[in-house]
Amino acid sequence: MKKTLFLKLLATKKLRVDDGKIEFGDLDLNLLPSIFISTLIDQYSSDDRLKELYYISWLWGYETVNGVKTELGLTKPEEIYDMGMKFAESMGIGLYKTHDYYPGKYTRFKIQKNPFLKHIDTSKINENIDYVISGAMAGGGSHVHEEICHTVELRCQANGEEVCEFVTGTKEELKERGLWEEADDLYNLEEKEFIVEDIFNNYDSKDESYFIDLLTNHNNSR
Repeated sequence: MKKTLFLKLLATKKLRVDDGKIEFGDLDLNLLPSIFISTLIDQYSSDDRLKELYYISWLWGYETVNGVKTELGLTKPEEIYDMGMKFAESMGIGLYKTHDYYPGKYTRFKIQKNPFLKHIDTSKINENIDYVISGAMAGGGSHVHEEICHTVELRCQANGEEVCEFVTGTKEELKERGLWEEADDLYNLEEKEFIVEDIFNNYDSKDESYFIDLLTNHNNSR
């Protein structure tokens, strides 16, 4: 089903390609080459601004899974998780495989053939660098676990690992795993978590321009 998901959505007209637009319910999509994301990662890394990319991606993931959940009428966490990941994989994030999953707590997963690292010179990378996937999975995972989540990358192909491995979890779960301080250090949560709190608590009552403004005005201060 993973390979044919978009074809099925096109056949049922839930995914529409018409008039210069790609639409899935109220969600507007774009097809972009992976080099675009690679360039963003490389540039934000060079400027020491990967934290900003994480929060932008958090909104991206939250909005995408919200669209999947709403358009397909999904209510059960396992349904939202399963279809959300199939949708994300169909969008080209690489081959996704779940290690472990507990609704309301965490998801541990790995991604093979990460397309976003293909165009980056990994010889100059000395850290786990998948802030785009981490942010998107944290935002999307917040729908699955019905609580604000964050993601920590445990292994990264940019550092010579065979796969990129992640844990997405609630604050309580990350604390239990001894990963909360690492997440705080990666994303400056002590000062910046109000951004995702605002998205999580007010998404349905604010328009998208509000959240773009939120990210623009508050995300770039370090």
